[in-house]
Amino acid sequence: MDVGTVFKFIGQGSSGEVRKVNIGDDWTDPFLGVRGTCSLNESLQFRASGDIGGFGMGSDVALQYNFNYFYAREIFSA
Repeated sequence: MDVGTVFKFIGQGSSGEVRKVNIGDDWTDPFLGVRGTCSLNESLQFRASGDIGGFGMGSDVALQYNFNYFYAREIFSA
């Protein structure tokens, strides 16, 4: 018995063309990314990262970014 699921997405791109994408289709997109960390003191740290890709090759444009903060505190000491 062969059981499978097929997902299909049909949408309109930014330039008006209709695109059909099936899950399982493969394509490759180039991307550029950056990441930075800033420690304010021993307990507090900020981190930011982001990337942009696509550039019209496999997809139009893909953008992702993250902003995080970290706080460390000693709860128990020996």
